[in-house]
Amino acid sequence: MLAAAAAQAEPTPPARLSELIGATPAQLQARLGGDGAPAAGLTALTPDGELQLIELDTFGASQTAGEVCYADQPPPPGAPPSRTVMMVFRQGRLTGAVVPGPVRGPFPSPQAGFKAMDAYMRAPLSNGLVARAGELPLESGLPDLAERLGEPLAGDAEIVRKCQTLVPVARPAPGRRHFDDAGFFQGLALLPMAVTLPGLNAERSRARSEGPRTLAELTLGEALEGGAAGFAARHRGVFAEQGAGSYAVLVINLGAEPSNNVSRMNDAAFAGVRDGRVEWIAPSMRQAPGNRVGLGLCEGADGRPTRARRGCTAYGFFSP
Repeated sequence: MLAAAAAQAEPTPPARLSELIGATPAQLQARLGGDGAPAAGLTALTPDGELQLIELDTFGASQTAGEVCYADQPPPPGAPPSRTVMMVFRQGRLTGAVVPGPVRGPFPSPQAGFKAMDAYMRAPLSNGLVARAGELPLESGLPDLAERLGEPLAGDAEIVRKCQTLVPVARPAPGRRHFDDAGFFQGLALLPMAVTLPGLNAERSRARSEGPRTLAELTLGEALEGGAAGFAARHRGVFAEQGAGSYAVLVINLGAEPSNNVSRMNDAAFAGVRDGRVEWIAPSMRQAPGNRVGLGLCEGADGRPTRARRGCTAYGFFSP
């Protein structure tokens, strides 16, 4: 078992955002001192050319075992200490960054109780990928997407890479085991669900193998034979959520690691299809743009989370 250690590696020298303008994703990754290729974000074809949104935290990700790295920038006085920042690339070059607003309101205090938490989770959402409540993500188009997401990051903001080392946590020494009657009866209650676990794990593994190959078949601007519905019909683990007119969102199941958890928490990739052509691609729900796509799929006509669409819970959590 691993946990974050108190020791933290020295950050790379900071650079002002204005100094990074014009960099490619690979150049920004190198400037932040990271290893490997930067994580993919959301890529779209707009009237101004190709637009790419990549979460700042994914730059500088280290491949060193036992180390977790992320990039951050000092927030202004009075702002929350941790904020999502989207780096904006147009035609492959950095043009700026935006700070998306929170999708939910202020988090209730732990003392507020279940009713307050339930009201918080069911309250209207604020998601820049959904222009009007009830629409699918990006259904209204892409021209002002970066502006809708949030406030632009100031040019004098400093970007810096930070790292934390992970160290093993000592497990408690084994002692005498006593009969756990509460755990026993909980196990009996979960037994019917556990029967489904082997099949669920098989599906998770299959999707982890097949999903990335299916995603690799999609190309921005490509005309899909039979449109979104035709593509979904030809590929296992894919479904199309139909919007207004000729717009649809393809959902590709990317699976998950096999586990003892019977809850569905698979990763997903998304693609927007308009008039039969691929307009945008979000390759992972676990990155910030993809997470907002998943949340947007679960937004109802009243702006609140709903389970009316496939894969959604009443609180807005999504899994293919």
